[in-house]
Amino acid sequence: MAVIEFENVRKAYRRQWGRGSLRDAIPQLFGRVAGRGGKDDGSLLWALDGVSFEVNEGETL
Repeated sequence: MAVIEFENVRKAYRRQWGRGSLRDAIPQLFGRVAGRGGKDDGSLLWALDGVSFEVNEGETL
């Protein structure tokens, strides 16, 4: 019996390439608020992509 299940887990970190200007930051902020900030434009570092596992009763992780 699975006590913990992870299916197709993904985790990404946004890379920061130095300091940006306020002129660059404002459109990015409004894009995130409007729901357009999730695209992978090459600035994402994928730590996990499609990881699945389960821990059964009595097992340790």
